[in-house]
Amino acid sequence: MNDRPDDHGRKQVAAATAILLGIGAAACSALLGWRHLPGVLGEWVGTVIGVMTTPFLLEASFALLGLCIVAVLNHRRWLREGDEWVHLDPTGESTSSQDPEPSPAADAGQRCVADPRANKPG
Repeated sequence: MNDRPDDHGRKQVAAATAILLGIGAAACSALLGWRHLPGVLGEWVGTVIGVMTTPFLLEASFALLGLCIVAVLNHRRWLREGDEWVHLDPTGESTSSQDPEPSPAADAGQRCVADPRANKPG
């Protein structure tokens, strides 16, 4: 698709607006309508609303909700655009699906241990 950059920005703003309006509508309807729910469901929703609207938990619950929204949006973007993982191949040769063998220089660097006695003049 040949989407212009401003179309992509409009889609992002529209998605963010829809999410915020949905959360606002759900919160308002829960705060105003929980008393009309029958039986155990009404009591449960009332208890959850009471706990969530306490001073510290209100901010924490909205922060957690925001974090979940960001994670879901990032996951959708990742599914749409693909991951950003890049395989670097310094030799220019393609590697098989198996794990490549480490080069001798890299292996020697991992086994090298500095010995303070080795640098003594003597």
